Amino acid sequence: MRAKILMLLPPALLLAACGGEVEPETVETMNETAAEEGPVEVETTVDGTSSYTTLAECEVLSDDRHEGGTLERQCEGPAGYAMRVLESDLDVDVSIVPPEGDPVALDLPTINSNGMSFLGGTVEWRGVDGQPPRALIMRHIVENGAQDPMGPETSWLMVAAIGDPTCLVARVPPGPGQNVAARRFADRDSFPDCLEPVDEKEAEPEG
Repeated sequence: MRAKILMLLPPALLLAACGGEVEPETVETMNETAAEEGPVEVETTVDGTSSYTTLAECEVLSDDRHEGGTLERQCEGPAGYAMRVLESDLDVDVSIVPPEGDPVALDLPTINSNGMSFLGGTVEWRGVDGQPPRALIMRHIVENGAQDPMGPETSWLMVAAIGDPTCLVARVPPGPGQNVAARRFADRDSFPDCLEPVDEKEAEPEG
């Protein structure tokens, strides 16, 4: 069951880049607590720091776009981790590549769009100094989402847990304080269940 968790940010974090006050953000996750039961406070117990990867600097692994295919790039991250990006004319998917082992696909097209989408130019790795990254934050811009095919594009921040398992665990809607809310969620001591594909969530019976 998908629930919306209300982020209750402490006063020190309720500052926008322009210095104004930020309203608490609603983060969508897979959680056993129903939304109607009220806000759930998200505790931050990890002293997270950020490092960044710019997509423009990624290595091109293959480029078949002239034949209607895809562009595949690999972007180096901290501690031997990398991000692999697979782009087509319609959508984009991301895989996390650990230092040892196979890439793990995050299934962005099925979880957050089922429509035209693309990534922002920079992704953010979150973790504790001296340790491997534990989360990845990326901007996923959906032009025609499944819930509103004719609507304007929506700029989500997607949070992926890195570890066991590696998967998308939250999406932060656009609005004031979006970046702060995403980092705060990425710094949780533990993550909720992996997000389900859009089709599976829409097929769930109500009640």
